[in-house]
Amino acid sequence: MLLCPVDRSTIYLAKTISNFVFMTTAQAVIVPVFILFFNQDLGPGWLTVLLSLALGIFGLSAVGTLFATIAMRTRREVMLPLLMLPLVVPLFIAGVRATTRGLAGEPIADVAQWLNLMLGFDLVFLIVAWMFFEYAVEE
Repeated sequence: MLLCPVDRSTIYLAKTISNFVFMTTAQAVIVPVFILFFNQDLGPGWLTVLLSLALGIFGLSAVGTLFATIAMRTRREVMLPLLMLPLVVPLFIAGVRATTRGLAGEPIADVAQWLNLMLGFDLVFLIVAWMFFEYAVEE
């Protein structure tokens, strides 16, 4: 892929989008099964749950793409979770809080602080990883 005549940041964005599409497809199967098996009623909080899931997946894609590239050089499978876990903890906490409140039926305005945190996390890591992906690939 590095031999493609495109900018390295374009490769990062393409890989991030492909990871996002893959995880969204998997989640499109898993979430309805969860709702069915646990007899969960989404009620009025379905939009909050949907936004929380989408922002969480995008954040994991943005961070995971960069750190998968970094961990690729180490030849150890355990490095990717060790590098990613400390950074995605705020995303997990915000996602759990937003999803819990969405499933409880709270309006999206009451959950906006957690969704804004997730959106900010996604944007910061997308931009930072996009800027430094060329250096991660070269090392």
